[in-house]
Amino acid sequence: MMEQSFVKNLGRRRYRLLLVQTVAFFVWFSLLLAIWWAPVSYWIVILLVPMLVGCVVFCIASLQLGKIAKQIDSDHHLRLELNNEQYRADSRKAIVWGYYVVLCAITVMFVISMFVDIPGKVVAGILLLVGVSGAQVAQLVFYRMGSVVAERRPGEQ
Repeated sequence: MMEQSFVKNLGRRRYRLLLVQTVAFFVWFSLLLAIWWAPVSYWIVILLVPMLVGCVVFCIASLQLGKIAKQIDSDHHLRLELNNEQYRADSRKAIVWGYYVVLCAITVMFVISMFVDIPGKVVAGILLLVGVSGAQVAQLVFYRMGSVVAERRPGEQ
């Protein structure tokens, strides 16, 4: 039987990697949008380095999350603890939250477009940034609320 501390540590590691992935994606894509919208060329050089760092960190975190998912899928006990029905339901709820965030962003962009001319590439980028970030933040919140990451004191439910 696998130690419970190993399961908790793996759950915490997955949570930390999800957090790193969320922050790195937000940094990477928001700076990419700033580069698309930057009128002056020296801003592009200044924003390029942190954008590339965010991209690399996002890719590394995604690969590490893939390794953790493979490790969880290969072990029956880990699958029962860390990939249970609650986790999958929370992942589905996070995707739904991302969808609603995109709908709200579309509404806001529609209202803004009545007053300001916004390029289509920037609108698509903003919607992608808001949708992915919204879904990832929702997954972090749901995961924190109901998983082995959250420390429960004796007597709590």
